[in-house]
Amino acid sequence: MNDFLILAGLIAIPLAVMYRRDPILNAALALAVLTVLSLMVSASGILTLLAALAAVASGLAAHKGLRVEHVTRPLFAWFKSVLPQLSPTEQEAIDAGTVWW
Repeated sequence: MNDFLILAGLIAIPLAVMYRRDPILNAALALAVLTVLSLMVSASGILTLLAALAAVASGLAAHKGLRVEHVTRPLFAWFKSVLPQLSPTEQEAIDAGTVWW
């Protein structure tokens, strides 16, 4: 039963934070509390590890400098290298700013 409650918390906490549009730091703190609770109730090791990893990942994602440097910039660079260049016609359509209909 304890494992089920910890698993439900691992699913419900991020969903609640996203639904309420709370800062991601709130998710990190809630997941850290869930990790401590899972240690206290002797939940299975894998669930405790998942809760701890989720708390650490949320905490790192809350730090804007780390997120921009290690996630956003590499992703933008990758997309820039993968996506094809705009044709002159496409660029003209984008510069027009609207569609006729």
